[in-house]
Amino acid sequence: MGLELNIAICDDEKYYRNYVESVVRDYLVKEDVLFRIELFVNGDVFCEREENIQKFDIIFLDIEMDGMNGMDAAYYIREKNPEIDIVFITVTPDYVFEGYNVRAVRYIMKKEIDKSLPDCLADIIKTRKCSGHRMEFPFVGGKRIILLDDLLYIESQSHKLQFRRKGEILYMYGQINELESKMSEFNFARCHQSFLVNLGHIEQINNYLICLSDGSEIPVSRPRYPEVKQRYLQYKEI
Repeated sequence: MGLELNIAICDDEKYYRNYVESVVRDYLVKEDVLFRIELFVNGDVFCEREENIQKFDIIFLDIEMDGMNGMDAAYYIREKNPEIDIVFITVTPDYVFEGYNVRAVRYIMKKEIDKSLPDCLADIIKTRKCSGHRMEFPFVGGKRIILLDDLLYIESQSHKLQFRRKGEILYMYGQINELESKMSEFNFARCHQSFLVNLGHIEQINNYLICLSDGSEIPVSRPRYPEVKQRYLQYKEI
């Protein structure tokens, strides 16, 4: 699975929106990275749609904008999406230390875009390639790309699937049978008719119960127990 990036550029000056887009596009084409870019005129326009906050991997934010400024937008975005990479591109250094509060990956001055922006993208790409597999799902509320290593398990509930992560539950419509083969290559095992479990979060398997890293427990059906136990032991040996 190759790296794909959904990128937002938010600046109230058309010149810089287009300038940043051009630099980003040139670099990602050169690096053979698949991407999609959307442009936004200010923080209000970006934040008014929940799907915007969830679907993007990277947002390049100006700080001094009319309406909701970039720093306020960053606080709002970070609260809703802990995984998005926030990059400030601005003319003022006044907020550089506050950028740590929203875990911004870089603070770039507009006069240094040509030099600093490609370096920033290189670091983001390197980190994302090394941090595990990511996959996009059509969750209720909008599409979202998540890190599969963060998933504890997926549970089927009638026609809805529950994706359980530490501190968060996401939902989408679908059938667990359709996900089983796709998720198997990423160390997920079908332990029960209603559950796909992440082998990486199993602490122990005992008495047909799987104990997970967050303290929760899910069942293992008797027919599936030998295969799940074997896959878990093989995973631990890797």
